[in-house]
Amino acid sequence: MVAVSGSCAAFYFGVDVSKWLSPTRVCVTPGCMRLVDRLSASIDESVNPCDDFYRFACGGGSLRRGVANSTLPSSSPSPPTAVVTSLTSSSPVFEDPHKDMLSRVHAILANWALDDRIQTPLQASASLYQQCLSVFGDQKKGIRHFLHFLEKCRINFAKADPDIEPLDAILNLDVRYNVKTLFDVAAVARMVVVRRRPALATWATQRQVLIKKHTYSDYLENTFTELGFPTRMRITFTAASVWEAEDVVLRLFAKMKKDDRTLVRFNYVEPGVMERPEWKAHLGRFWDRLAIKGASMAKFVKLVFEELTPLAITQHVFWEVVRQLGPLADYRLRIPDETTGYSKDRCFRVVYGVAGLAPLAVVVAQQVSTEAVFSATSFLTRLLRNVGATNVTLSVVDPRHLLQDTSVWSKPEARSDAAADASEELPEVPGEEGGAGAFFKSYLRILKASRQQELDSLDSLAPMLTTQDLLASRVIVEGNLVRVPTSLLVQPWFSPDVPRSFNFAGLGFALVTELIRSGVRLRPRQLLHSPSVPPECSRTVGPDGRALEALLGALTHENQERNWLPLPGSLDAMSEEQLFFLAYCAGDCYRNESSAVRGVGSECNDVLRGTLHFVSAFECKRGGRMYPKELSRCAPTTESVTGKWWLLHGGPYLARIKRKMAELKSRIVSLHH
Repeated sequence: MVAVSGSCAAFYFGVDVSKWLSPTRVCVTPGCMRLVDRLSASIDESVNPCDDFYRFACGGGSLRRGVANSTLPSSSPSPPTAVVTSLTSSSPVFEDPHKDMLSRVHAILANWALDDRIQTPLQASASLYQQCLSVFGDQKKGIRHFLHFLEKCRINFAKADPDIEPLDAILNLDVRYNVKTLFDVAAVARMVVVRRRPALATWATQRQVLIKKHTYSDYLENTFTELGFPTRMRITFTAASVWEAEDVVLRLFAKMKKDDRTLVRFNYVEPGVMERPEWKAHLGRFWDRLAIKGASMAKFVKLVFEELTPLAITQHVFWEVVRQLGPLADYRLRIPDETTGYSKDRCFRVVYGVAGLAPLAVVVAQQVSTEAVFSATSFLTRLLRNVGATNVTLSVVDPRHLLQDTSVWSKPEARSDAAADASEELPEVPGEEGGAGAFFKSYLRILKASRQQELDSLDSLAPMLTTQDLLASRVIVEGNLVRVPTSLLVQPWFSPDVPRSFNFAGLGFALVTELIRSGVRLRPRQLLHSPSVPPECSRTVGPDGRALEALLGALTHENQERNWLPLPGSLDAMSEEQLFFLAYCAGDCYRNESSAVRGVGSECNDVLRGTLHFVSAFECKRGGRMYPKELSRCAPTTESVTGKWWLLHGGPYLARIKRKMAELKSRIVSLHH
């Protein structure tokens, strides 16, 4: 009892007895300490949260310098298929993890040491990227070996081997056949533009006259001259074949404009080409039989090959289709005098779009452990249950399991029959120029794998894992399936060793907001307000406000002891709700795109100004900036005083006293036992 009395006296007279009286501090893990350091650098204690909460949460010195210099990263995370640009030179309090992960993927592709024998998808991806850079650098040392390798693989387009797929044979077209195309392909402002060759501008008018008069010999002669076909090839054509082939090419590109998802724009349109009844009937049957929408791209190209028997036109159709749609042919379309940085961006875009899942899984696995995945899954499952979304299925990908699944990709027994037959027993290529054969093998393997996984059936893409499962800017809700990207399992969205209010305001807010926007019905929660409060005070307008209210209800429903979080000054006594609102705004401290357009922190403040729980949690003064007139008839609050006095002697001070009293009571019981 003497010890207990002494401890009580020490507490009331201000003696620090926390070393032997208080329980062990929880915030000792690296993740929690990083959060403390970031918050300490971002919070501005001199600002009253009831005046400008965004400046209170994000007005620290380092952030103010970043806003003043306008060097903070964009608020929109880079899409998974976007080009990785140079990161900002500033050091914001909260870095964008998406840009950080993409930059790490870029570094892996650029620096991974290659072996002569490609064993893993990661090695294949790095091989493709590094060879793409060598092509951009005008290093043609691999072309001769590439030709030799294709010949050894029996890829000879002139013989039209039925055992070789057209998409493989087309790789030989650009270097072995001097067939000029109907279209001029150029890259303008990061967009591939396909337009008529200048030599055909005049011929387009003459062609209409020739067709109407049915002067087939003149039509053939002019066509061969404009296309640059040699004389010996003219005997392989008939009037109908050339006539049909040219119109099919035009319709082909018109169709691709609707179905292609790449940045390709076609500005060649011949007026009236489909108005002639005979051509409309013929091409209508052709496209109906082709069934391009939803069909296999490989089957589509093969049908074009069978339909257009003249060899030169077939080569042209193949090359134009693959050059525009082929995932590994994009880097051949280079811009004259483009910078080295832009070349790297283009190479990264095409390789990442085809084979970026393996290196991305490696990067994500370095930052997200299996324990973090389990912890996040448990947290999200409880949250879905607490907000009433019990009819949805949660999907979170563990990158380590994904690496285990993709590690067997290079084993023959794990591949499909089509891919195995094409890649087994590949001929050896002399390595005179430092591992060129490794690139060629990986090139064909990746091409066949991409066709098998992405081009054979558009419908089969749905159940397959994609880069969106690992790296995405938001939670994806598709019907009753909720897909949470693994990249969101890091700060500032989620961390297993920080106060739960930060996880609620981070990953929880991202989840509930998407559920509300997708129309998922949430179970009505118990009112957190007094029954006497008017209805307009009990709910917040907008998806963000509704999500905050639902999360506050779930946060109160769990009723668990919060982790101890040391903050600057007296802010360590902030309540769970206050930490929740702080985390809501602090998670966006590194973004400044919305602030540059609408004013600093306007989005954060606008949402909180309409939330009654905010003014109650911080005991804001009625009629102030963060307590608008619309809430004047709501629950009464005490008058607050601006400045540090409020932080030292207001609600946080009383909350700290209550918390210490509770800790003391618990300690007294322990000492008694």
